[in-house]
Amino acid sequence: MDSMMMFASMAVAAAAMSGGPCCQNGTTATGDGSVQRVAMTEPILGLQVGEEVPAGLTLSARDGSSVDFASLHEERPLVVTFYRGGWCPYCNVALKGWQEHAAAFKDAGYDLVFVTMESPDLATQTFEKNRIEAPVYCDKTGDFAKAFNVLFDVDAKTQEQYAQYGIDVAASNSNGKWQLPHPGTFIVSTDGKVTWAHCMADYAKGRADPGDVLTAIKGMSH
Repeated sequence: MDSMMMFASMAVAAAAMSGGPCCQNGTTATGDGSVQRVAMTEPILGLQVGEEVPAGLTLSARDGSSVDFASLHEERPLVVTFYRGGWCPYCNVALKGWQEHAAAFKDAGYDLVFVTMESPDLATQTFEKNRIEAPVYCDKTGDFAKAFNVLFDVDAKTQEQYAQYGIDVAASNSNGKWQLPHPGTFIVSTDGKVTWAHCMADYAKGRADPGDVLTAIKGMSH
């Protein structure tokens, strides 16, 4: 079994245990930018539409410098998408897909940024490998992911499965812990409110599609 098949089987198992990826969120955005309520059988993941991003959040640039998150959305609304790490094949595919739409987001008046818990050095390797030009910021402590309600602890069974493929999340992460962000995507307005949100536990099939995000943007005003 190769790494992609391994991750696929694990994602299916996780979705089955959680009641399916469609049951993870309390709100979902429609094509016209409006919001619909969906049935929930699991705790809500991610900040919800209309909620404000907590104040005082900071991230680290790849050069190690500290960045005030509020400064990133002061002038233009921001599309924020989390990825787990360069060791995750689904993340690498997703990163390339987002990069292909980066110019379209810019033309629409939105900035695209990525957030990861992997170390700045590894984030640089991931972006060079995938030829990603949009900026990436590192969540060195996990506090940023926690503030967005996407942080979770990797269970012992999953740790063992990852170890079989030489994956050590704790060693990859800046905080040295077996923690990961769900690969959620959020649009944050210039006043710091979430205007669009998509976050599911299924990291294989539950990611936001860049094209759908662009469609939603067309139905929203800044």
